[in-house]
Amino acid sequence: MEAQISHTAINLFFVVHNFSGAKTYVDELSLFLTGNTDVNVYKVYLKCVGHKEFSTENINSSTCIYLPEKVTLEYDPLYYRRAAQLVFSNYRELRNVILHANMPEQFYFVKEAKEFFQCPVVFTCHFLIGSYSCYDKITGYSGENIDKVNVLEEFVTELADQAVCVTEFGRHTLANIHKL
Repeated sequence: MEAQISHTAINLFFVVHNFSGAKTYVDELSLFLTGNTDVNVYKVYLKCVGHKEFSTENINSSTCIYLPEKVTLEYDPLYYRRAAQLVFSNYRELRNVILHANMPEQFYFVKEAKEFFQCPVVFTCHFLIGSYSCYDKITGYSGENIDKVNVLEEFVTELADQAVCVTEFGRHTLANIHKL
């Protein structure tokens, strides 16, 4: 008689950076993972233009969670904390949660969610804002908020249980700067 193996689904929450290659990365990885019946994919979209309240919909076997845009353009840690509390109050019964962040600005959301679920965090580093100093000088970018982003990058890499870099340069940079 063969033993029955009980499989418990993994509930994977992607915090989506809704621009450029970071969004494409999440979309492609989500499509791949939803083909696996043991993975439930949730995509959290923060600061959604046009969304006035919390809403969800199913797209391509993923649950998309939309949070309204914030009132000001300033980086506001309280917005991200409240967003995490709202999202995860609706999913408090889930177990086997993994959180996947894609930008340093998602730190406060990720920190709150990790505390709520006691779950592992994966951080994919798509951009190294602090490494653009040469480009910034050429384009005339004044560098406002660059220190804040570097601090958030450090915080999120410390919070993460695993880090993924999409380039070899990123891997070396995170290893050297953040001692990963």
